[in-house]
Parts: sequence; C-alpha cells; structure tokens
Amino acid sequence: MHIDENRHVIDILFLIALLGVFTISAALLILSGTNIYRNIVSSMDQNYDTRTSYAYLTQRLHSLDSSDAISIQTVDSVPVICITETINDADYNTLIYAYDGSIRELFTSVGNDVPLSAGQEIMACESFTITQVGSKLYTIHLETAEEEALNLMIATHSDQSEGTDQ
Repeated sequence: MHIDENRHVIDILFLIALLGVFTISAALLILSGTNIYRNIVSSMDQNYDTRTSYAYLTQRLHSLDSSDAISIQTVDSVPVICITETINDADYNTLIYAYDGSIRELFTSVGNDVPLSAGQEIMACESFTITQVGSKLYTIHLETAEEEALNLMIATHSDQSEGTDQ
C-alpha cells in the first residue's frame, strides 16, 4: 500500500506542476498579446497625429486659397503662414504658426497687434518651418511632439483671378 500512496502523491504533484506550467504559459501569452496590442495602438495614434497634421495644414491652405492670399511672414521671429481674406468688406488674417510647443491658429483683422500666445492650440509640435518654393508651392517641415519629422509639399490651386476656388 505504501507504493500506491507514493504513486498517488506523484500523480497529484505532476498534475499540479502541469497546471502551473499551463497557468504560467497562459499568463505569458496574455502579457505578450497585451504588449503587441499596446504597440499597435501607439503606432496607430502616432499615424493618426501625423495624418491629422498633414490634413489640417493642407485643408487650411486649400480652403482659403485665392489669388495672392497666402504669404509667408515672420512675426516676433516666428515663421507664420498668413492667409488673407475679405469678409463683408473687411480684411482678416488667419495665421498658422508654431508657438510654445504647439501649432496654433490665430484669426484676426488686418492691422491688429495680437500676441502669438493668443492663438488657438491645434496640435502639439516641436518645430515648424515653412518655405515658399515656387509661386504656388510651399514646403512645410514639422516635427511632432513624438519627434517624428513630417515634410509636406503643398500646392495652391488658385489662378490669378480673385476668389477662384478650384
């Protein structure tokens, strides 16, 4: 009888060890899946931020695109995209620029001396530069808060007649 009792204890220990290995394997599999999911979500968020930055800048330039409405200026040593438009016989500027760690947009009437800190924060970014390459072509270099560099080339579509939307 003593041999049967030892075999019974060994069988129970084997089952407990097998259950432990199964539990540890399942936990490792869950942790691995969690890390993979976390990396996918992080990558999707970063891609979303990049696409949003690109879409915002492109849409703003195209939505207010009219003859000679877009210019590149420097305000308080900050590069600024200045989009001028006329609403009810009054001229207004939409300024797009990077200030204090974010891209901002400021809508003001022409001639107002509004500080750049008053602009509405659009998205986080580390740096923002814009250059005019041709008469209708602009290059924008943007570094996101995650230090991802984004280079855009945006072409305006307006012709030389006032108010043309294309």
